[in-house]
Amino acid sequence: FINRVQDKTMQAIKGKGGLAGSIFRHAVKAKVRSMKHGHNSHWLWDHVIFRPLSETLGGRVRLIVSGTSSISQEAMTFLKCTFSCDITEGYGMTETCGPISFTTHDDASTGCVGTPYPPNMVKLVSVKELGYTVDDKPYPRGEILVRGANVFRGYYRQPELTADVLSPDGWFRTGDLGMFDDFGRLRILDRKCNLFRLRTGHMIEPERLEYVYCDHDLVTQAFVYGDNERGSLVAIVVLDAEFLRVFLSKKKIIKEESKPPLHQLLCINTMVRSAVMCELNNHGVEHNLGYHERISNLYLEPYGLDVYDLLTPTLKIKRNDAIRHYQVTINRLYEEIGTVDASQNQMAAMTNLKMSTAGSKKFPM
Repeated sequence: FINRVQDKTMQAIKGKGGLAGSIFRHAVKAKVRSMKHGHNSHWLWDHVIFRPLSETLGGRVRLIVSGTSSISQEAMTFLKCTFSCDITEGYGMTETCGPISFTTHDDASTGCVGTPYPPNMVKLVSVKELGYTVDDKPYPRGEILVRGANVFRGYYRQPELTADVLSPDGWFRTGDLGMFDDFGRLRILDRKCNLFRLRTGHMIEPERLEYVYCDHDLVTQAFVYGDNERGSLVAIVVLDAEFLRVFLSKKKIIKEESKPPLHQLLCINTMVRSAVMCELNNHGVEHNLGYHERISNLYLEPYGLDVYDLLTPTLKIKRNDAIRHYQVTINRLYEEIGTVDASQNQMAAMTNLKMSTAGSKKFPM
């Protein structure tokens, strides 16, 4: 929801021309400087720029709490500038009966989930097979373990599952990978079970990539897939219909008409898929994604992952369910990659053959 509010606002500002965008960016920079000095308000820009935006939620917001997925730095900055209120981000699980850690109201940083909540203790344990150890520099990394009065005693009538997640001395294995920064704040890196290694040897953190791609205006949901038998990544992407039409109009793929094509038809159009994939990969480059982290092929899902019950109550992807649901689609995406690679190899071989033939041709004396 937060990302959608931000995207709609930024799109409206872009539509007003370059001057409005310049003023807004200047206002954001001024507000950020003010927040670094402990002030969440600005005498000018709150009245001129940000108050009209805060009116979209009634204008009386005093506290915003996020407890699901991590909020991007851009979205957090947008929230703090727009609503001039306390914004906190927490991390917790059902098994811990609520929060494990929580940010303080005066913390102006982004990307972390705060310090441990008073009822519990938090520690990291090395996961050497995935390359995460407590001896990592500059910050220790590993699986997050929690112990305290808020940790559950076990799963009902499931002693085997309880033994898998609870140690004899009461430490609960969350299955999340995290790190502590210089100020003792916890940062979530990924799920232990979600990490995978490509055939090329590169380790992939799918949730981090999904956060990056979902930060684009076009994308509302994303599911990135790969495995150790593949050398590249594919994705299932859900697009915002309104932003997609604006994007395609700018690219002159479709014309601005009174009756634009149906969203479902746009999602299966080859030119649309190619344009969206190119745009998302460029977005990934801007966010420092490596070559092995870019998408090699994608499927545009017209309806949304929630329609197929592939999201948890906290809006995280049920990864195993998503793999089963889209297995046929995933196989087809990789087949298309293989067909393209085979065509390119065949063309390269024919080019080399022509060059070698031309080089060995004998001319009459």
